[in-house]
Amino acid sequence: MSEEEKQEFRKVCEEQYRLMIKSDIKYKFLPSLGMTDIMQGFKNPETGDIIGILHLRWKRGNDGKCSYHSTWYDNPNDGFELIKDIQSKRVYKQHMLLEASKRKMFFMTGPKKDETFN
Repeated sequence: MSEEEKQEFRKVCEEQYRLMIKSDIKYKFLPSLGMTDIMQGFKNPETGDIIGILHLRWKRGNDGKCSYHSTWYDNPNDGFELIKDIQSKRVYKQHMLLEASKRKMFFMTGPKKDETFN
């Protein structure tokens, strides 16, 4: 795939991905829930070529407004390293927060017959 084709694929993928996440009712609440970094990998379904890793980061732009700004990575390993770096800098452990949320939902709804929380 040529660099020109890759850039065109990236443009289309980013536009479609942004439309998809913006259509979710939770979209406007993501930054306040701590979702300031969103990452998604893309590849060409026909050839299997990697298009890249899209990183959307919530930050203030030059106009003073906050929004998701994009960065593309060619190498998936760069994306994985960035994920590790982002997670290491969090003041909370995301898996513990998710586990606590699951427990609360489980106890609010009550266990079904023959069901235990794991």
